[in-house]
Amino acid sequence: DHASSMAATVSSQYSTFFEMMGCHGEIRLHEDEDFAKFELQIWVRFREKEKLRILSAQSQSGGERSVSTMLFLLALQKVVTVPFITIDEINQGMDAKNERMVRNFFFFELFRFFNRF
Repeated sequence: DHASSMAATVSSQYSTFFEMMGCHGEIRLHEDEDFAKFELQIWVRFREKEKLRILSAQSQSGGERSVSTMLFLLALQKVVTVPFITIDEINQGMDAKNERMVRNFFFFELFRFFNRF
């Protein structure tokens, strides 16, 4: 179905971003009989010996949640077209390495978007 296909596309891009960081991340579609209860879940692992966990304040640091959220927003651009995006203070809690990596992903996606025309 359409929702599963879109979730798979977002998850594929999300996983690619995480692999480039040496980590693992995926997006899972949680379906329910009631469509209003459908949700996209963000699952991440930042260290080799960790198990994959759903993104939460209890399992990841603030910086890890910021990285995960920003990369989700970038991956979402594969299936959603919007005229502009405004993001403020997304780097809160990120260390310099992750901030630089997320910025590079953002610019890579931006250049790839403009090269389509």
